[in-house]
Amino acid sequence: PPVSAAHVYVLMKKNTRVSRNIRACWFFRHLRKSVTFIPASSVEGLTEDLTLVSVIPHDSDVKLLLGQTYRIHIGPDTVVTFLSSQYRLSFTLDLSPSLMSVDIHNAHYVYEGVFKSLSKCLRALVLPLRIPGSDIWYSPELYISVICHTPVVCSSTNQVLVQGVKLSQANIDYYLRHIECELIQYEAALAHSFASLLRLCKRKENFFLDDGEEENATAEFSLQDHMGNPEAGFTNMLRYGILALQLLPENSSSGIVVITDGIVGLPSSSMIELLLNRMRNNTIMCSFIKVGSPSGLYRKLAHVPHIELMQAISTATFGAYLSSAPPVTEEENETNLYHRAMLFWSFQRGLEGFKYDLTHYSDEDMPGSISWIK
Repeated sequence: PPVSAAHVYVLMKKNTRVSRNIRACWFFRHLRKSVTFIPASSVEGLTEDLTLVSVIPHDSDVKLLLGQTYRIHIGPDTVVTFLSSQYRLSFTLDLSPSLMSVDIHNAHYVYEGVFKSLSKCLRALVLPLRIPGSDIWYSPELYISVICHTPVVCSSTNQVLVQGVKLSQANIDYYLRHIECELIQYEAALAHSFASLLRLCKRKENFFLDDGEEENATAEFSLQDHMGNPEAGFTNMLRYGILALQLLPENSSSGIVVITDGIVGLPSSSMIELLLNRMRNNTIMCSFIKVGSPSGLYRKLAHVPHIELMQAISTATFGAYLSSAPPVTEEENETNLYHRAMLFWSFQRGLEGFKYDLTHYSDEDMPGSISWIK
């Protein structure tokens, strides 16, 4: 008799066009039907664009043996997760002024968690991935770009830390050191630019400039050219991510990862709708990693993260919202949190969002969360 599947994993061959319609066609073509499945120990030599590589039966007592032929029944309640052989991810680091506040709970600046979260995420993503329900281990190709953005001071410094690099376990340490050095240089340039802006503002307030001197100072350093709109900062981070993905290899599963404290200016609904349509039309997963301790939120005046906004955008684009970046050890034999959040794709995410116990626990009753609003 056919084996009823609770969860199936489908792998897309390299250079296969990645779209939501192709995935939907595979699902509806096999819905309420029996599929022939032979468990394998490798993904080498795949001939079809989409191949069933792993099955988790409803009955936990059923064991699928390697090399045996089975009939797998895919029903409406079967969760179908799609994997890809190639991924392109764009990371945007939020350097807004709120991140320079002190995290009283952890006794450090909130900003310090930005690079730490990026490092934990990248180290976890390059680890070999074992497909659940099978003995298959594989390491997909991973191309990334890292961009930093601040919504207040429009610095002329290069905001792209790395562009189009292929990450692996062999070069992850080198690129993390490179990203850290580039980030430090960007911080220094940003501090210099901001200091010049403050000096100009102070001199204008104190009327220390005569007309001719003010014209020369304005020509060299204009307030209008260096002050950004805080409400546009959030949408600009998403725009940068979309643009960066266009410069990475095609026919790859796409994703934007924003590392932020969630304290952003609320953009207009029309702008959010436009960006959501672009990401959904291009099958781009938008994920968020929040930095900062939730317990410190009550002690910081007006620093309330928009948790619900990040959850809504990640759910609408089949991405994930993580309220923290937990470390991952190489000794883990199962797929880690970042694999499931950034590399796994399923239609159920568009309805339920990414389920992550630590996220819901740590954000429970926090200002800006759904439970807090209710």
